[in-house]
Amino acid sequence: MSESALWTVLPAGIDRDTGLLRATVLVSPRISTEGAGFVKLADCEAFSRWPQVLRGLEFAVEVDGAGKREAKPDDRVTGADPADWELVFGGDVGVVDPDFRDLSKLRIRTFPADEVANDLLGLYDQVAIGHPGSFPPVTTGPLAQSAQDNGR
Repeated sequence: MSESALWTVLPAGIDRDTGLLRATVLVSPRISTEGAGFVKLADCEAFSRWPQVLRGLEFAVEVDGAGKREAKPDDRVTGADPADWELVFGGDVGVVDPDFRDLSKLRIRTFPADEVANDLLGLYDQVAIGHPGSFPPVTTGPLAQSAQDNGR
């Protein structure tokens, strides 16, 4: 079993009081069962006691062109409570070997949301104006045209 973390630093503006740059850090735990099938979080050295681990960390940020700088957690943000961590992630909570699904050949179709919304609102307008008191036919008219344009 192995454990690591991917740390992603996201810009979060400038602190109004100090003028210092702020950042939010997204921590993505990576726990490998290395073929065991299942590993309890309690068996992970760092993640089983994550609140305590965070308290002992020191941070530095390296920015191209600006070099490496010390970074400090915001004193106004409270850390994770060990008792709450244990309540949520203790006991038999763990990770399972994922079933790998190769999605590299999957075709993904995307549509601009604003155009889809405008088309849909236009279709509603056509149906409401053309058929104010009844359902419109789906084999002719705007609904049939929409099905032909967008697929069934």
